[in-house]
Amino acid sequence: MWRFGCVIVLAAGCYQPTVPERLACTDGGRCPATQACDPVYGECASFALCEPPQVTDTFDGTEPCAPWGHTFGSATAELRDGALALTPTPVNNGGCTIDAAIPFTPQGLFVEVAAVVADGFTTFAIESGQAEIQVSGGQLILTSSVFGEQGRVPYDPAQMRWWRMRPTEADGVLGEYGPDGVHWTRLGGVPIEPFLEVVFELTVETTVDAPGTAELASLDVCPPGAQAP
Repeated sequence: MWRFGCVIVLAAGCYQPTVPERLACTDGGRCPATQACDPVYGECASFALCEPPQVTDTFDGTEPCAPWGHTFGSATAELRDGALALTPTPVNNGGCTIDAAIPFTPQGLFVEVAAVVADGFTTFAIESGQAEIQVSGGQLILTSSVFGEQGRVPYDPAQMRWWRMRPTEADGVLGEYGPDGVHWTRLGGVPIEPFLEVVFELTVETTVDAPGTAELASLDVCPPGAQAP
């Protein structure tokens, strides 16, 4: 009996089960000691889960919007010091549009916005505006050509430098913002059937002669500390 009990004790002491990866984070983002709550998926993992979508751009090439898309409209598009600079005119909107639809994965699409136009609209849109995040009149807004406005908060350039849209079962298309591309805050949800593929646009629009320039620092580029191994 003694020998049998000892074997049980020893076996129990040596057994260290592996903690499952990618379980949902508990309230407050808590996870097992060896894991962290991944902000993109809301899951516990011992590694970062951020994986760039099919199209990424650090805007350090030689031609705006290339090779994934093209410019359109009357806005001036330039590459300046690793950023896409978009300056609108009062004629109509303009910017960059993608040439072909890409998968709309749980990672979603995200953009780093270093500056917005001072007088007008700076917009990140999918599917011809069926869901879009924009800044206008000092407000960050989630809106839809189908359902109208779905969220609005006063715009804080530092805390809202990153914008993201991604598909979820609960929201359809979820719009979020954050200061660093790692920590995200809900802006609102557009209650549409999540798309399997999407086209997107980066646009600016104004009605004045000197509206200022929007600067986009990156497109779908995982920030430091959020890259997948």
